Amino acid sequence: MNCRFVSTDEQGAWWGGEGCGTIAHATICCFFGDTAECMMQFSRIIPPEVARIALVDFHNDCVGDSLKVMKSMYSKYLELLLAENVEEAKKYKLYAVRPDNSGNMRDKCIMPIGSKKMDMGVNPRLVWNLRKAINEAYLSWDIPEKFREMAKKWCEEVKIVVTGEFNVNKITEFEELAVPVDIYGIGSSLLENSAADGTNNDFTADIVRVKLTDGDWHHMAKVGRQTCNNPDLVVISEKE
Repeated sequence: MNCRFVSTDEQGAWWGGEGCGTIAHATICCFFGDTAECMMQFSRIIPPEVARIALVDFHNDCVGDSLKVMKSMYSKYLELLLAENVEEAKKYKLYAVRPDNSGNMRDKCIMPIGSKKMDMGVNPRLVWNLRKAINEAYLSWDIPEKFREMAKKWCEEVKIVVTGEFNVNKITEFEELAVPVDIYGIGSSLLENSAADGTNNDFTADIVRVKLTDGDWHHMAKVGRQTCNNPDLVVISEKE
């Protein structure tokens, strides 16, 4: 069954939809780039009816970060089930992972073949690599043999949400190739098509650096992003 999802409740208010977003890159920054720990704390605090969707491209290593998230969450999931705390265990059921690699970046799992279309961004090769890694993740976990089948099912039920430069043409291509995508994110394409003059007004406002207690600024951003100087900006106040 096809379903429509939006990132916030406000966006879905006109047709009765509910927000179904993911953690943000800025949220991962709050945990100093530790995506797995970010998801563990999100899962611990947020009600279980909110889907756990991990954003896994922070280090441009979608497979590596997905496996770390899955291992941490399943370990807690199994621990709570064994303690007969079924309701709490539901908090650690991973719904999906979301690669959002920039179009000018090549993920660590991709061996280059010299084609920007096939090497860079969220491409079919990345999704196929990710699906295989997700399905087989449980094979490397140190769990009793009697829980293997349950772990296998837990892994196979993890969905893949793709975002980044997806429009009608790119989605059509993925579908024709039978790429194992469960959900497409198309927000940017809607912004591109909304301006009468064709202007692309899409932008992000991520954390790129943080000031720690030692008084120094530290780089803190997803791979490929950094602090940029803008001569048009001036400091209007600064609190130590």
